[in-house]
Amino acid sequence: MLGLAGGNFWQGAVTGLVVSGLNHAMHKMQEKSMLDKAIRKGGYGKILDDDPYLNWSNEEIGEFASKVFPDLYESANCPSFEKQTMIGGNSDIAGQAQALRSGTEGNYTIRSLGKILIRSNVLNSIRQLGSVVGHELNHMTDYINGAYAGWINQYKLVKGKAYSEVKAYGWEQSMGSPYFNSQMYNHNLNLTK
Repeated sequence: MLGLAGGNFWQGAVTGLVVSGLNHAMHKMQEKSMLDKAIRKGGYGKILDDDPYLNWSNEEIGEFASKVFPDLYESANCPSFEKQTMIGGNSDIAGQAQALRSGTEGNYTIRSLGKILIRSNVLNSIRQLGSVVGHELNHMTDYINGAYAGWINQYKLVKGKAYSEVKAYGWEQSMGSPYFNSQMYNHNLNLTK
């Protein structure tokens, strides 16, 4: 039996059903991610469903962080957030937890500056914002609890920083973030060896 466009009707119907089923399964997987659950629990379910561009102020980003990741936000000492078009002149950086390093190799101290920079285009998706905010809150927590200083003093700067990145990317992976960057995770994991 030929379809309207001259193809096999049943083959087209089966292909359509398979594509529809895969789309439905992908949507269900996203709904079950821990990231989506945290966003919904924080009161942002409607935005999650619509996924519009978020024209949020710095304060609204902070409120989002405090509602969606309350424990992580508190362990990071409730930092402020600042949107920037570009961070450190690098268009690849999505977020950056601010800290001050002082001392010398093997005897560094790290002081959290209590601020996280967020690249403006991260606001294109609430999932991406959640992923970046959580990632940076993990770094901020490492600064505050002394883990970051311990790593860079024990393993030197590059390898020590990689430990914090592995932890932050691992958090994204465990949350089921669609923005998890496995290439960066593996790169940093290799630096820790």
